[in-house]
Amino acid sequence: MTTPTPSPEKRALIDAYDTVMQVDAERRDAETSPVAARRRWTGTVIWALFALTLLGCAAIAVLRPDWLRIRRELAVPPVVQQANLRLAMGLQIERIARYERAHAALPDALADAGPVVPGVTYRRVGSNGYELTGTDGRLTLTYASGTPVRTFVGDAYNVLVSRSRQ
Repeated sequence: MTTPTPSPEKRALIDAYDTVMQVDAERRDAETSPVAARRRWTGTVIWALFALTLLGCAAIAVLRPDWLRIRRELAVPPVVQQANLRLAMGLQIERIARYERAHAALPDALADAGPVVPGVTYRRVGSNGYELTGTDGRLTLTYASGTPVRTFVGDAYNVLVSRSRQ
């Protein structure tokens, strides 16, 4: 028995189906080829590295490790440094005066008069006097108890106020 010849419309449908199947088979072959597999693997690796880099940057931004911080000392002008030290010492002088009024005697140690300002040392001179020495870096100031506080502090407050407005 012979197979009947399809009509031209059916022949066009069969040819279209064959073309679609052939293109699909070629596409499948291309996807399984070593070049396509390498391209797919490379893309995956690139995205994974990108994700890890992004995660690392986020961790650094959140955790802020010490090795990342740039430590730069701010340059403080000598005038400001001296004004700051004079005010700190003036505060300590006032604490000593308050202690002296309350106890009718000078403190034996600076800590007896209240919190100690860092860089300020106290030394008793005789029975009625004392000397404060303040150090900030290379700057050293000395205050003798006979000197009026206002004279010692001078215009230190105004120097710092004018500096803060700049």
